Amino acid sequence: MTPRAALAALAVVGALAACAPQGPECHTYRPVPDARLSRRDTLRFRIAAPAEGQSVGIGLRTLPSAALMRVALVAERRAANGQRRRDTLWFALRDSLGTRLGHGHRLRHAACTLPPMACPTDSLDVLVYHVMARPTLCGVERVGVHVQ
Repeated sequence: MTPRAALAALAVVGALAACAPQGPECHTYRPVPDARLSRRDTLRFRIAAPAEGQSVGIGLRTLPSAALMRVALVAERRAANGQRRRDTLWFALRDSLGTRLGHGHRLRHAACTLPPMACPTDSLDVLVYHVMARPTLCGVERVGVHVQ
């Protein structure tokens, strides 16, 4: 291969990589002790404030033994300047026939995107907790935050 052809091939590969869909910029999951999310548990995440056009989402990974149909989690975002926003997110884990939803083999993944929040600071604290009637949600393996 000539040097000119090698450069042309490299330029094509670079252009294709630039057009490929980008994955999450920040992807942080925390394990839930014994796969039991208690109402007293608050999972805290500190992330870089999303840039213009980026979104923040909450992800939930559940075990096959999770018998829950839906889960309600509250995501509270706190900026260093005192600005706060609290959103309730509903995750559908099973359909009306009881079939597991989401993707993944052993752990099923469900995600919700949070509504936009203007954040003039450089970091954001995200607190996640559940508000279900049950005091403990069994089968919740991990909860996480992603920015993309």
